[in-house]
Amino acid sequence: MDPRAFFLAAISCLALACSSSSEGSDATNDEEVRVARCEASYAAPLRAKVARARAKLDRPTSQFAIEVRDALDQGKVKVMPFCQMTRSDFEEYVKELKPEDDFSEFGATHDEQYRALRDGNEKLLRTVHADVYGYMWDDRVYLSSNMTDAMTLETLAHEVKHVMRKAHLRNFHDQRVTCVEEHEAARAERFVHVDTISPEEDRKLLDRVHELYELDKLAPGTCGYR
Repeated sequence: MDPRAFFLAAISCLALACSSSSEGSDATNDEEVRVARCEASYAAPLRAKVARARAKLDRPTSQFAIEVRDALDQGKVKVMPFCQMTRSDFEEYVKELKPEDDFSEFGATHDEQYRALRDGNEKLLRTVHADVYGYMWDDRVYLSSNMTDAMTLETLAHEVKHVMRKAHLRNFHDQRVTCVEEHEAARAERFVHVDTISPEEDRKLLDRVHELYELDKLAPGTCGYR
């Protein structure tokens, strides 16, 4: 082999290796920045609020409060900010968005939108937090980090009830299912504080579920079709 050709080939290989190493380093740095932004702006504040909520459960006022505490302590529920959402959970979440709430502003594809979410894009996270206080899939619970301590506890109770009932496996396209599952979760927001609620309060919770989830096919005061 011509020595000059060998020398040029070696230089070429070194250049390619350096380029590949540099690109890999840049990708690593991007990921580190992404993780750091999510941690500082959303994960750390949320952890502090969840810790305060968990502390309140050490002085339980109801049986359900004990169940929520145990679910957290035993790792049956994993609580995270939305910027730590898994890719598969993001796909499930966007299926539930209303047309006017889509994320097209943040990218033409779900991959681009998910990247913006993981980047901790402030505007996108504000949009998410305005849409929902909490979201669950399987044993993962995502909470808004800008809620008050009281709302954090009640939203946590709401989502833990969904996890316990495996709500992600149910057909929420059926309004009766939505009614039952969301009524149970709405009750959980109260049952984390007390063991019983009055029939009048329970009816108000059900009416609120009807209104909030636009359950127009159901008879008032029930989870059954008209």
